[in-house]
Amino acid sequence: VLEQERCRRRQLYKEKRFFCELCNKGFHQNHQLTKHMASHRKPFPCDACDKGFYKAHMLLKHQQSHQLREAQERDPDKLLQCDQCSRKFRLLRQLRIHQASHRLEKTPLECHACDRTFTSAAALRSHEVSHAKVKPFMCDVCGKSFTRKKSLQEHQRVHTGARPYPCQTCGKRFSTSGNLRVHKRSHSDERPYKCSECDKAFKCRMGLMQHRVVHSGEKPFTCHTCGLSFGLKYNLQRHLHLHNGEKPHRCHQCGEGFSGTWALKTHMLVHGVEKPFMCDCCGKTFFYNCQLQKHQQLVHGDLEGRLPGAVHQQTKEFACNTCGKTFHLRHMLRYHQRQHTGDRPHVCAFCNKGFLQASQLRQHELLHTGVKPHHCEQCGKEFRTPQNYHRHLLVHTGEKPYQCSVCSRRFRQSNQLKSHMQIHTGIKLYSCDRCHLGFSDSRQLKKHHCGDESQDTLESGSKGRRQRDVFGWTPNFNS
Repeated sequence: VLEQERCRRRQLYKEKRFFCELCNKGFHQNHQLTKHMASHRKPFPCDACDKGFYKAHMLLKHQQSHQLREAQERDPDKLLQCDQCSRKFRLLRQLRIHQASHRLEKTPLECHACDRTFTSAAALRSHEVSHAKVKPFMCDVCGKSFTRKKSLQEHQRVHTGARPYPCQTCGKRFSTSGNLRVHKRSHSDERPYKCSECDKAFKCRMGLMQHRVVHSGEKPFTCHTCGLSFGLKYNLQRHLHLHNGEKPHRCHQCGEGFSGTWALKTHMLVHGVEKPFMCDCCGKTFFYNCQLQKHQQLVHGDLEGRLPGAVHQQTKEFACNTCGKTFHLRHMLRYHQRQHTGDRPHVCAFCNKGFLQASQLRQHELLHTGVKPHHCEQCGKEFRTPQNYHRHLLVHTGEKPYQCSVCSRRFRQSNQLKSHMQIHTGIKLYSCDRCHLGFSDSRQLKKHHCGDESQDTLESGSKGRRQRDVFGWTPNFNS
C-alpha cells in the first residue's frame, strides 16, 4: 500500500503545467518558467565588469555591490556599513541579510496560508512548499511524507541515528547543520533572537516563539484526545507522540525508542553518558551549558551581589492563583497546582495510587512488577532506576565526578558533596521545626527527640525538610 501511494504521488509531481514557448521545456511552477525564459537573452550588461543580466533590477543590485566594495575600501576598518543604521559587517552576504530585516519591518513578506513573515522571496517560496497537498517523498520505514527530498533525508537520520555534523569545539554530533548552528551558540554569548515586548533574548528561534506565548497567552493548538492546548504547533506534535505511541528518537547504542529527546537523554545515563556541565556552587549537573547558565541565573542569582542561594525573583513569571507562589517554568506551576486540587491524573493499575507525573507512575509500577531493567555487566547487580545504576557504575570505575569548588576534594555522589559543603559554609541542611536545631543529615534529624511529642518530630524529620530561608539553593539541589 505504501509503495502504491508513493508511486501515485510521484506521478502527480511529474505533471508539468508550464512550458517555454521557445524550447518547450516544462516546469512545475510559473516562477520557474519565468526564470528560465530569461536564459535565452541577457539584455543588461554591467559597465564595470563582463557580467550580464536578464533583468534590470538584477543589474542594479549587482552595481550596488560594486559601490559597496568601493565604500569598504574607503572605510578605516575595511567593513561594510548599513545605510540605515550604524552597524558594520565584514561580508556582503551578512550586510544584505541585515538589511532585509529593515525591509521586513516596513513591508513584510507574508505567507497567505499561515501568516509567517520572511526576509526574502526565496525563503517565502521555499516555505510555501510545506503547505502543498502533494508530498511525493515518502519514508520507507514509517510512511511519513515530505515535500522536499532534503527533508526526507534529514528525517531518515531519526531511524538510522546518523549524525554527520560534528561541533569542532566539544565534539558533539548533530543530524542537521541547523541543529549544529544553534548548538554553537551554547559556546558563546550570542543571542540573536530578541523579544519585541521585553528585554529577553534567545539563542534559537524556537526559544523566542516559546517565550512569545507568555505575552500573548494564546494556545490555538488543541489535542483532540485529551483537550490539552499548546501555543505552538511543534509542542502539540511532540505531545501527540504520547497518545499514538510513536517513538522516533532512537538510542544509537541499544536501539530503544523514545517519544522525546529528553527521555532519550535520561536513558543515555544507563550507558554511562555523563551530564558534562556542573554548577560550581552546588554541584548539580546538566546535559547542556544553557541549562547550567539558566540554573545559575534562577537559583543562585547574581553571585557577586547576593548571598549564595538568592533567587532572582523578577524572572518568576508564573504565579499560583491559590497561594501566590511563583515559578520560573509553566509546567512547574501546573504540578504545584495539583497539590491544591488533589488531582493525581496518573493512576497505578495495580493499587490505584495516583501520581502527579507520569514518570513517577512508571517508577512506582516497577515495585509491583519487580522488574529491574538496568543490569550491571561487570558484577550482575540489577537496579530499578537509571540513576542508581549510573551511581553504581562509579564503584567499578573509581570515578568521582563531583568536586568541591573550595578545597577540590572529589566525591562519588552529589549528596556526599552536598554534605561536605556544610564544612565550608557552616550551615546545616536539616533543621527541627520545633527547636530549629540544625543537623548535617536527615538520619540525625530523625533520631532527634524534641519535647514530649517526638512522633511529630520524627514525621517532619522523615521528610528531611531543609533550611530554605538560610540555604536557598538546597531545595533545587538534585543528583
